[in-house]
Amino acid sequence: PPNRWRLGLRAWSTMSEQVISTGFVPRPLQFKVAAELKRFNVLVTHRRFGKTHFLANLLIDRALRCQLPMPRMYYVAPTFAMAKRIVWDVFKRYASHLPGAEFNENDLRIDFGHQKARIQLLSAENPRANVGVYSDYVVFDEYGDQVPSVFTEVFRPTLSDRHGHASFAGTLRGTNHFYKLYEYAASGADPEWTGFNFKASETGIIPAAEIESLRRTMPEEEFLQEYENDPH
Repeated sequence: PPNRWRLGLRAWSTMSEQVISTGFVPRPLQFKVAAELKRFNVLVTHRRFGKTHFLANLLIDRALRCQLPMPRMYYVAPTFAMAKRIVWDVFKRYASHLPGAEFNENDLRIDFGHQKARIQLLSAENPRANVGVYSDYVVFDEYGDQVPSVFTEVFRPTLSDRHGHASFAGTLRGTNHFYKLYEYAASGADPEWTGFNFKASETGIIPAAEIESLRRTMPEEEFLQEYENDPH
């Protein structure tokens, strides 16, 4: 189907592409995002949009498509506890479908046979601990809860020599660095950047009746922030 996520793994012996399914079927809007991604991407999403599952499959896809030696993909969460408790199980769920994938529970790392590719989950709690790595794709989840230097000082330089990519995702927490990064990405001023903004009232993912129920039972400011991406 046109909206089914398909991973391309190149078999060098035959120079043919093998299609592998992780079991993930993207929602239409997720499929649209995948088709419109640029080098740097900022995704402002309402709660329950499914960004973590989408971004996990994005990294798996990029790891298997990368033709550079020893591709390195990183998923950066605000804390190590979040990476281990929430995100690691998501990665294992999808990568377990892939032949030859090896999981390192201590390092929260997945190694693939293809080009010796690796995906590793990291924390933004101590940004300088990640200095010295090289990167082909970095995902920053809930970037608004991370210090901005984790990108500007630490990971941005690691993308330079291999022309790596990065995506930032999360819910707005006021007009902080994540909001300003979204404004920059969405402005169209930089051809390498693009921004996406998905509100619950517009995506159709959460039924209208449930949205109204949420509005009745949450403080208005909190509802607008979590579901309508209102930073104010």
